[in-house]
Amino acid sequence: MLELTKISKIMIFLGILSILISVFVNYYFFNHEQQLMAKTTEIVEHINNESIQIDLSLRVLNNIIQQLPESSTASDLPEALSDPYFKNRDYLEEQLIYIKENLEEFERLIDQSNLHIFRSYTENNQRLHAYAEDIATSANWLQKYSQQALTSQQYKSNSTAQMEYNVLRENISALSQLQKNVYNQAINYARLMVNSVFAILVFFVLFLSVIILKLLNKNIRYLTESIQLVERNDFDSNKLPSYSPLFAEDAHVIRLVTKIMDENAISNNIKNIVINTYDMDDMLHELFKIFNQFLNIDRIGVCFYDSINNTLIAESGVSKYSNILLGPGFSIHVEESSLLSIIKTKKGRINNDLEIAYKQKPHSKPLELITREGIQSNMSIPLLINNEVFGILFFSSTYKNHFTKDHLRHVTKIVNEISGFFNRAYLLKMVFSRFTYSFSSLVNERDYETGGHLDRMTRYSELLAEKLRQKALPTHEVHRHLILDIQRYAALHDIGKVAIPDHILKKPGKFEEHEWDIMKTHVNVGQNIFSELRHELKMFNKDFFKVAENIIAYHHERWDGKGYPYGLKDYDIPLEARIVALGDVFDALTSKRVYKKAFTIDEALSIIQESKGTHFDPVLVDILLENLDSVLAIYKTQDTAISASK
Repeated sequence: MLELTKISKIMIFLGILSILISVFVNYYFFNHEQQLMAKTTEIVEHINNESIQIDLSLRVLNNIIQQLPESSTASDLPEALSDPYFKNRDYLEEQLIYIKENLEEFERLIDQSNLHIFRSYTENNQRLHAYAEDIATSANWLQKYSQQALTSQQYKSNSTAQMEYNVLRENISALSQLQKNVYNQAINYARLMVNSVFAILVFFVLFLSVIILKLLNKNIRYLTESIQLVERNDFDSNKLPSYSPLFAEDAHVIRLVTKIMDENAISNNIKNIVINTYDMDDMLHELFKIFNQFLNIDRIGVCFYDSINNTLIAESGVSKYSNILLGPGFSIHVEESSLLSIIKTKKGRINNDLEIAYKQKPHSKPLELITREGIQSNMSIPLLINNEVFGILFFSSTYKNHFTKDHLRHVTKIVNEISGFFNRAYLLKMVFSRFTYSFSSLVNERDYETGGHLDRMTRYSELLAEKLRQKALPTHEVHRHLILDIQRYAALHDIGKVAIPDHILKKPGKFEEHEWDIMKTHVNVGQNIFSELRHELKMFNKDFFKVAENIIAYHHERWDGKGYPYGLKDYDIPLEARIVALGDVFDALTSKRVYKKAFTIDEALSIIQESKGTHFDPVLVDILLENLDSVLAIYKTQDTAISASK
């Protein structure tokens, strides 16, 4: 595509070139032709003058010859005639030679003209040559006449000599007149060429000026309508006026405007999402979808900076793949990480080759984990509040050299606009998590003799959910967001027991029927707590605490439909409730209670296996049995806690 700047340069170049050509034509070509015509005119005048001078000498010779007998020779001349004869003869010869030399110079000069491109000039030039040849022929005849008039009968005729002289004069006169016409013609042609050059230049400049003005009008209209869209906060690039660029600059303007519109559209879309999202994980999931559209990333994650302990704590993460190793809960001292410079400079950075970075820092645990995930390049943007770093947002790709400076500029702009919403979401998450867990722990302390039940049953549940996600069964669809919700809310399953009296809650023996009815009400109490809480918070998110409510309401349902409080069966029971039910029962079986001793692992597994397809989801039981090593690792934390308490 043509570039307007190049065209402008070409116009300037052509303008200068035209001026130089005009100067050349005017001062060289025109001047050359003028000088040439002046010289030829001067030569013709000389020839004309000389031809007049030879008339007298020719007449003297004729008179002398006529006075002598026909058989006379030069030696027969009387002394009185000899001197005039030879003097006039020599003078005549000199003049004729001079005329011929001038004719030769004349023909040479007219051949040097640059006007042969004009047909009429060429024709006149040929006529000048013809006249010159005729004059030369007459001059040659007269010269021979002067040499042989006394000896050759051919040249003794006075009338013949006079006739030849008259022919000479007529040709010289014709040559002189034609030369004047040619001179005028040459001047006119030269002027025509100069004027043509200027006319072409003016036309070319005017033509381009008209085109440029029309393009500028289109550009102005395009920019005006674009600005009007921006003023209306409408960044839909499809609404931009139709404009087909002719020059590279126009195309650049269109690309720039479209880029600005698209970037602002993305920014607005992201802001609308984060404004209406109060959950950190929901926010990251939605951000991942949008950023992936124009960054084509494989992972997005966030960590928060604890300025008091000077540590970085990994929070949520979303990826296209399953093996996230650098996940929530991972923490590291800032001095031991590679992110200290971001906290100090408060500026984002790009690392397009994490393999090299890991080789340079082989003891860096974050780099080890992230490269094991397959990540090759990273873009890290600080989250700022009051110009202080409180977290870092990570955009990752499995390809090297994936991110550009333009990506960094654009994403930094967006992140700076939404940092405050990240701060709000993180604060809400910490407050709710801390509140609900503390409340659950308080209830747990009333119910169980041994500590750690909430931690273990949560870890069992999280393990089951993660292994189920890895299997990718169509009947048991699990995404990372659900795993995080289970991790966050599994401990709330028995929160309704806060309403159960101690004499029932801590009864060492079997419940009476009425006592069992009271105990079962803890499900409804807990569900009502979160149902009301969800209702109050629905303006922020209609699914706020939905997973928590499902866990609380349905974790006592059974696969065969004989559970309580609703008697749901198999797939009607929410998956998160089925998962937590198995994790809760397994830990209850292997833990000591006021009403029973702890079962051994083998006994507990036997009971679980017997309950497969009746109490528990058979798929979940299989997953538990397939991952006994991981289950036992969690179980052993109970022995460690008991030993520590002794």
